[in-house]
Amino acid sequence: MLCEAVALMEATENDFMQSGCFIFALWLHSLTGLPLYGLWDHNTTHHAFVYDANNDTAYDARGAHEGLDSVKYYRGSLSKGTEIRPATVADVREHAKIAAEFAAISGRPVPTPRAIPSFVSKIPSLARLAQFTLTKNNELNDSIFAVAAKLVIKDIDWSGGNGETVYDIIKHEFYNENLPDDYNEGGNSRLFNRLLKIWAMETVKSEFIDLKRMFKGDTITIWREITQKPDWKLTTHPGLYWSWDKNAAEAHWGQFKNGHVKWLITAEVKFSEINWPATLAANTNPDSKSEKEITLKRNSNVKIINIERI
Repeated sequence: MLCEAVALMEATENDFMQSGCFIFALWLHSLTGLPLYGLWDHNTTHHAFVYDANNDTAYDARGAHEGLDSVKYYRGSLSKGTEIRPATVADVREHAKIAAEFAAISGRPVPTPRAIPSFVSKIPSLARLAQFTLTKNNELNDSIFAVAAKLVIKDIDWSGGNGETVYDIIKHEFYNENLPDDYNEGGNSRLFNRLLKIWAMETVKSEFIDLKRMFKGDTITIWREITQKPDWKLTTHPGLYWSWDKNAAEAHWGQFKNGHVKWLITAEVKFSEINWPATLAANTNPDSKSEKEITLKRNSNVKIINIERI
């Protein structure tokens, strides 16, 4: 009877470069559709990854690698299995199973797929890959939700009213005020921090569901209010910060000196042009929720529908 490997819910690069490299490659393949490759030695795969031939870039737990040959080296040394060739899902799954069995025998823990989104959010090149990978049905991957949840927690002003609001939300949603003895608010409380992460993740997902209802196909109507001169004409990109509610579009940082007046821009953008982590974080944070914000990617394509002076 085989031993069972200890499952890691949080993992490091080292975990995903050893016994966890195969499940990590399968996850990247599922996310991006990029083909699987392996470092082979005869019929044995020692390492698995995905490869984007269009950009000549390979991806594994270390991040992005320029060119296939760069994957052969790990921490300055040549890895086992120096023959690079494509791998099938069945190949990688079989090697993932073998790696888990070996890890169990040797007493080494194995990371689980649930540990991947949080890990990916910490590696810039992988986080970008996840952010710009959208499915055909306008869905988001858990990695994007994880990035948004971290932004929510980072941006909350814990010394002010917004922090108090989040404390109250967590008390009500998880305990309905019947708090356990080990519940303490703030950074020194392990229980509170765990509940905070759960709340942030669940709430950004809920906000995404609400925002998706506003799309017609893959397009949403957005509004932006600015201040400019009375004879102003739009000649550059109209900006990154918009609202999905016409009534919430306000020129918060507008300039009203030198005869500047208000202008309201109506536009349409596609699902893929939206900076989803920033948008979901802004719609979750009590401090910015009322702004009903849509944040666009830099150099996004925006279809202008109307510009009017108000």
